Amino acid sequence: MNEVQFNILLEHYINDRLTPEEFPQFIHYLRLYNNTGQLEQVVEQALQDDNFKGLSDESRSEKIFQRILQQAQITQNNVVTGQPEMHMPGSRNRIRILRWMVAASVLMSISGIIYFFFTKQQTPPAVTINKTVHPAFVTDAEPGTDRAILKLADGKELMLDSAGAGMLTRQADVKVLKTGKGQLSYQAASGASSVVVYNTLSTPRGGQYQLVLPDGSKVWLNAASSLRFPVAFPEKERVVELTGEAYFEIAPSKMSTGEKRTFMVRDGRQNAGATGWQVEVLGTHFNIMAYENEKAIHTSLLEGSVNFSTSGNGKQQAVKIAPGQQALLQKDNAEIKVQNANVESAVAWKNGLFRFSSDDIQHIMRQLERWYDVNAIYAGKIPDGHYSGVVNRDSKLSTVLKILEESGLHFKIQDKTLTILP
Repeated sequence: MNEVQFNILLEHYINDRLTPEEFPQFIHYLRLYNNTGQLEQVVEQALQDDNFKGLSDESRSEKIFQRILQQAQITQNNVVTGQPEMHMPGSRNRIRILRWMVAASVLMSISGIIYFFFTKQQTPPAVTINKTVHPAFVTDAEPGTDRAILKLADGKELMLDSAGAGMLTRQADVKVLKTGKGQLSYQAASGASSVVVYNTLSTPRGGQYQLVLPDGSKVWLNAASSLRFPVAFPEKERVVELTGEAYFEIAPSKMSTGEKRTFMVRDGRQNAGATGWQVEVLGTHFNIMAYENEKAIHTSLLEGSVNFSTSGNGKQQAVKIAPGQQALLQKDNAEIKVQNANVESAVAWKNGLFRFSSDDIQHIMRQLERWYDVNAIYAGKIPDGHYSGVVNRDSKLSTVLKILEESGLHFKIQDKTLTILP
């Protein structure tokens, strides 16, 4: 933790100079200091700095800290009502806003909500906490869990969430295990296999799962996704096929000749005539988002080196991306675009978060549909705003919706239907 940086952010906030980019970092520091019990001390020290000369002793001590400590006692299921409006930046009553800002951040850390704010095109970002009137949700939806189906080479299917830890089966000469941590793991005999036998790991909506491939590579599979892979990789190449979304940490591997053995992730769709894609790597960490109902396929690179290529429709393209970049394949025109990646947003799901970054409501609803196993419908015009924020994925659906409602949206949940109201 960096107290100097925190002091700068606090000074920027009180003096209406905190930028939208600094706002999430400010929230992050508040949560860190609260979790370590240092929040009161670092805020009090910061307020004694020359930059805060305009504050009275009372404002920088008892009134702030008493309110923070009171709010910190609120449990996860309680809802704060009667909060004063809070904007960032442009507030007039800075001391009152600081008090409620810190108090709200403490509540957020308890309730699983980190931060959320709403923007419209050409409108400065803002976060608002108002008196909240929540609809009486007829039903709620629980967050997803670790569950998946393993389809074996003979077509037999194993429900992994109900299987106990230990060896599940054998495929060729390979042991298929469920570890004590709930991961699926393949333990192959030494050497490359001469017989290629495939398994498929599939997650339903409301499910996710972790897999350790026979070469030691790790895969995190998001909801409504599938990965087809050989139970033991042959000598020359390692190839898997993906639909949906997965995060990969690829283990380096060499052939018997000493040459590096590449790893490839290919398009798992079976649509004839569609533009297929392929990711070729050597040793790297990356995320691929390739859902059928999304407008583009995203490959975001965290470490290493990746070649992203396409074929089909009479067109072939290839690009190489570096860490921090993203290859984007637009489905409407089959063009590849390379851009700087919001890596934190790309891998947030793997870290147990929803992290929205100027996303439209339809993109957000598709994520909620997959994770909460609901169907989103629009009762009126589709809202045209853009939303940014971070929410824990282990929150109930109603918790996420209550935060979105602070931006002026309205929802109803009934059975498996999530209705976005006008």
